[in-house]
Amino acid sequence: MDRRWLLRFALVLAVFVNNANFSATTVALPSIQQSLGLGFSGLQWTMTAYLLTYSACMLPGGRLSDAIGVRAVLLWGIGLYLAAMVVVASAADLPVLLAGRALQGVAAAMITPTTTSAARTRFTGAAQTATIGLIVGMSAIGQALGPLFGGVLDQAIGWRAVFAVNVPLLAVSALLTLATMEPGRRPAGRAGLDKAGAALFATALAVATIALVESENYGLGSPAILAGLAVAAGVLGVFFAHVRHRPDALVDTGLLRSRTFAASTAVGFTMTFTLASVLFFAALYLERVRGYDTVLTGLLFLPMTALFGVLSTQAARVERRFGRRLPAMGGLAVACAGSGVLALGTTSPSVAAPLAGLFLIGVGLGVSWAQVTSIGLRAAPASQAGQAAGILFTARWVGGTLGIAALGLVYRRAADARLAGLLGGPHVPGRRLDDRLDGLLSGSAPAHAALAGLPAQARVVAAAAVRDAAARGTAWALACVAVVAGAGAVLCLLMPRERPIGRKAGSVSLAQPAGG
Repeated sequence: MDRRWLLRFALVLAVFVNNANFSATTVALPSIQQSLGLGFSGLQWTMTAYLLTYSACMLPGGRLSDAIGVRAVLLWGIGLYLAAMVVVASAADLPVLLAGRALQGVAAAMITPTTTSAARTRFTGAAQTATIGLIVGMSAIGQALGPLFGGVLDQAIGWRAVFAVNVPLLAVSALLTLATMEPGRRPAGRAGLDKAGAALFATALAVATIALVESENYGLGSPAILAGLAVAAGVLGVFFAHVRHRPDALVDTGLLRSRTFAASTAVGFTMTFTLASVLFFAALYLERVRGYDTVLTGLLFLPMTALFGVLSTQAARVERRFGRRLPAMGGLAVACAGSGVLALGTTSPSVAAPLAGLFLIGVGLGVSWAQVTSIGLRAAPASQAGQAAGILFTARWVGGTLGIAALGLVYRRAADARLAGLLGGPHVPGRRLDDRLDGLLSGSAPAHAALAGLPAQARVVAAAAVRDAAARGTAWALACVAVVAGAGAVLCLLMPRERPIGRKAGSVSLAQPAGG
């Protein structure tokens, strides 16, 4: 077989594993919670530990490949990801699980930019275009199939298989990369890695995320949480002051002075905020409240993730007919409506409403995702395309990180308030089960043991109450997702209007923004 096809397979396999595992993890969360005895904040950290390091290391990961070479960074990324899968699959408690998930995020931040960079540097002409297309397409397919694969593995073997199955796949990718990618020479004339900028950005994001997640325990207005948020804002300010005066800065602030690029960055934040939050809260709702198994949950997610993947690959056709801004704005408006339908569906006994909501979200994000990326990349000079892509993708995954962290507080406040009202009757006095909500829903043995001494009628009331409370919390969290998606649609108005391509004979081959 042609060495180029083997190299393509190695690159595609690495990005497929990463994207599939991200979405597969969401349907395995209840099983992880039951196995390790986690509370709701433990579930949040299971997702945010990965998202936090992924988004914090995305920019330095791309810059590192410029400094030491694409092959070395890609192999290190695959090796670290493989090690992370072993750690997560063998985790016996939360600290080990989170360490593995954090390492997984670092590894993914090395793999994601370097696979595209490898396609650009190891292929030319049509072969380069085809390779990039394969990487993008298989990323979308991995995201689409992840919930179904994860559900099947979790149901048949257990949640650890969702991670362990990636070990042989990543080993194949690493071996093929070693065999087919030449080491190449270290790029000459490249600026070094901005280590101080990377540390400042990671610190600001980490402190903000910790403060938001822990606000469920301490209260958003507590001195500790307010101090944490203030520290995060201060460090972020120092970061922007730092990058403004360095030639090798992690972020070129000049790009953010472009209204179009800044708007695309902000809209991208809202899109991944929407996607990650829906995957997290909808999966927990379907399995913990409705009682669906992981396979059925994966099947219910399939229309959303498949539409998202398929429609993302049709971006060029959509652009030729409608331009870029209209599909971006319209898609986010549809995602806003879908999130609203999904929120309302939490009170419906039928699965039709949640399914319709997921369908609309898949359509909306699938139509808008690539268009927003295209608008942002075309707003940047060609010489800064790599820098622009890094900023856009980092902003998106920061949105996913902060979305799950912030909406966890919304979920918990709404669920606790509902539970307090429901358990204030004569059968179960007071709020003694308040802190047991998640344990009861996940089938935790200690939580059920605490209820064993209650009368039978009280146990029935308690079980119904915690499910009702969790449904209420999910509804409020998804309503906030709808607001954020709607804000993204409004932000699209800051993007330039365009003339759709191909409406008239002689039209140009690329849609040009009005006013540059």
